[in-house]
Amino acid sequence: MYGEVHTDMALEQISTGIYSMVPYNFRNGQTLSIVVHPFYYIKLDNPHFDRMPYVKNLARFVRRFNGTVITLEAESKLEATANYYKSLGATQNRLFIKTAESFLFFSEIEYEKFIQLVVGFKKPILMAGGYLKQVVESGWGYDVGIETNGCLGYLIEMLEENGIETRTLTKMTFSSV
Repeated sequence: MYGEVHTDMALEQISTGIYSMVPYNFRNGQTLSIVVHPFYYIKLDNPHFDRMPYVKNLARFVRRFNGTVITLEAESKLEATANYYKSLGATQNRLFIKTAESFLFFSEIEYEKFIQLVVGFKKPILMAGGYLKQVVESGWGYDVGIETNGCLGYLIEMLEENGIETRTLTKMTFSSV
């Protein structure tokens, strides 16, 4: 269970603001998934944690995905999330970046450096976790567009505004459409 994982695990800083459980070599062209605040809406001590469809889907993905997974996580939950990944046997190519609590503000890495990091990976970037809310904006009887918000939504908009194509993995997302 996520909240009960207590292993002695040290995350090493491999670059400014980027952490890994094991040594990592950056390689251009590799497939990337970004997971945003994956357990924000789940109580860590929930007795049904491992049986929740979202958790099962995310755990299977984190365990089996061959590319790099960058997890953006609040500093207070970072170690627990890394330990959960470790309990899944998912330590290779799993990177972590600290964010503020409940917001998508990077704690230790500059916005521009994050974009430079992501640009080198194969597109589209696979997006999961977090909260994605899409609201159809309308005015005077017609739709004027879709507003996307929530931590995952803001990150998708940020990447796409920088010309980085994304694809949302909806079965591994907290969403409201």
